[in-house]
Amino acid sequence: MTLENNTQILVIISVAIYALVFLAIGLYVRRMYKTETKNEFLVANREIGTQKLAFSIAATWIWSTALFVSATLAFNFGLAGAFWFCFPNFITLVVFGYFAARARRLHPDGFTMPHFMEKFHGRRVNAIYLFQALALMIMGFAAQTIAGISVLNILTGIPMWIWSFVVVAIVVSYILLGGVRASILTDNIQILLILLVVFVVLPMILFIPENLSAVLAGIGGKTGLYTSIFSAEGWEVFLAVGLMTSLSLMVATYGDQTLWQRIYSAKIESVSRGFYLAACIFIIVPITMSLLGFIAAGSGMVINNPSNVTIETAISIFPTIIAVLFLLMILSALLSTMDSLASAVSSLTVQDLSKYLKLDVSTDVNVVKVARYGILLLCIGALIIANTPGMQLLYIFLFYGTLRASTAFPLILTMLKKKLNSKGILVGVLMGMAFVPAHAYFQYNGLTTNASIATICALVVPLIVSVLWTKINGTQMDGEAYVET
Repeated sequence: MTLENNTQILVIISVAIYALVFLAIGLYVRRMYKTETKNEFLVANREIGTQKLAFSIAATWIWSTALFVSATLAFNFGLAGAFWFCFPNFITLVVFGYFAARARRLHPDGFTMPHFMEKFHGRRVNAIYLFQALALMIMGFAAQTIAGISVLNILTGIPMWIWSFVVVAIVVSYILLGGVRASILTDNIQILLILLVVFVVLPMILFIPENLSAVLAGIGGKTGLYTSIFSAEGWEVFLAVGLMTSLSLMVATYGDQTLWQRIYSAKIESVSRGFYLAACIFIIVPITMSLLGFIAAGSGMVINNPSNVTIETAISIFPTIIAVLFLLMILSALLSTMDSLASAVSSLTVQDLSKYLKLDVSTDVNVVKVARYGILLLCIGALIIANTPGMQLLYIFLFYGTLRASTAFPLILTMLKKKLNSKGILVGVLMGMAFVPAHAYFQYNGLTTNASIATICALVVPLIVSVLWTKINGTQMDGEAYVET
C-alpha cells in the first residue's frame, strides 16, 4: 500500500526538511558548546535540568513499540491489550526513577552502566556487562532502522535499502557534531512534535462522531471479547501478553545505556524528578495510538498487516496532511531512540571498550575521535543487519529481551548497595545468558510457554547464583571501595 504520487513527494520533501533542521541543530550545538571535550560530548557537562531530561527520556522511551504495538494490542485484545502495554511502561519509568537517583549518588562522576558495575565489581564483570550493552545497542539500532524504513517504504514505495542509508545518515549528521547534548536537544524537539500530532489527532478521534463510535465499538478488540481487564478474557490477555510485557519492561531500564547516559548527563537533583515527569509525558502517546487500534477493530477495517495498524488506520481516516504528520511523528520517535543509541555507544566505546582495545583516550581530542568511531561502527553494523535478506524485527527481538534480562538483578542489588561476590555475579550472568538461545529457539517455533520459562530463568538464575555464591564464598568485591552516600 502506497500513497498517491503527490503525497509521496510531500513525504520525501518533509523528510528532507526534517533532516536539514536536525543537521542545523547539530551545527548549532557544536558552535555554542565545546563539544570537543569528554564531559561535553559524552555527558553534556552534567548540567541537564529536569524538563529537558524528562522530555529526552520520554522521547527515547517511545520506541516503535509505543507507536505500533500499542495499537496492535488494542486491535487484537481491546482494552485489556492496551492496558497491559500502557500501565507497565508507566510504572517502569516511575520505579526506575528511584533507582536512577540512587545510582547517580553512588557514582556521581560515572559515564556508563558497565562503568558503574566496574566500580564495585571490577574488570571481569565490566566486560560481561559491556558485551550485553553493546549487543543491545546494535540490535536496538538495527530494529529502529527496520521499523522506520518499513513505514517509509509503505508511504513512498521507495526501496527500504535506500531509506536505511537516508535514516542512518540523518542520525549521524547531528550526533557526530554535537554528541549527547545534540541528542537531548533534538529529543526535546521530537517529543514536542509527537505531542503536537497527538493533540491534533485526539480531537479528530473524540469529536468526530463516526470515529468516536468506532472507538466505543472496538474497545473489545476485533473479536469484541476484551472489554475488561478483570474478566476471564482479560486474565487470558494478562497471561499471554501482560505478564511477559511487565517482566520485560521491569528489566529493560536497568541495562539501557541510553537511560544511563541521561542519568549521568543530568544534575543530580533532577534525575528522579526527570523520570517521574517522563512517565507522565510518555503515557499520553501509547494511549492515543491505542485509540487507533480501537477504531480499526470497531469499524471492521481490513488491516493488511496487524503490525501496521497505526499507519494503515491513520491513512484511512485522516486527511493527507495528518497522514504526513503521522509520518513525522513516527520518524521523530524512531530517530530519537536511534540518536540516543548512537550517543550511548560513544560513551561505551570511550569509557569501557577502549580499555580492551588499547585505544588512546588520554586527551579530549582522542576521546571525541574514538567516540565518533564508535558511532560510525554502530551504524555500519546496524545497516548490515537491516539489509540482510529476509531480516525481520522478530529475529532481533528473539534475542533482545532475554539477553537484557540476564544482567538485571545483580545490577539492581548493586544499586541497592547489597554486597555480592563479584565472581558470583560473573558466573550467574553467564549462566543466565545461556538461556538466550533457548528462548530464541522456543519463540521462533511458537513454543511461547517454553520461551517465557527461558526468559524467567535468564532473569532469576543470575540472582540465585550470585546470592548463593556470596553466602558460600563470602563477600569479595573486585572493584574500588564501596562509596557510602
